[in-house]
Amino acid sequence: MRDFDELEQTALRRFYEARHNDHAIPLPAEDDDSIVRMAEIAEACRSLAAKGLIDWTEIFGATVGYGRITAAGIIVVDHDTRAFEFERAPAAPLSDLWRRTAAAMLTRYRAHFA
Repeated sequence: MRDFDELEQTALRRFYEARHNDHAIPLPAEDDDSIVRMAEIAEACRSLAAKGLIDWTEIFGATVGYGRITAAGIIVVDHDTRAFEFERAPAAPLSDLWRRTAAAMLTRYRAHFA
């Protein structure tokens, strides 16, 4: 997977270079790239979007899309951090949040009226 990490870094660098544009850029592929290479770049863009480093929108299939770098992506490039090191923390499910809140309120209620 080392090649994929380098492909993510290359794609993120291209989005970084275009960060001053007012609009999103298309898939950061070269004109002579093969369909397989374009699919790999699109997969890298999906991975970067899942990490929150770019905003990515796919249109008409897996290899056509556009995106722009996010503030987190700019921080990764500016501080020379690898894209795979920047993982988004999974959000807690809402049911767990309600359950913990209810337990905390019940504990306070029991302590207050005990």
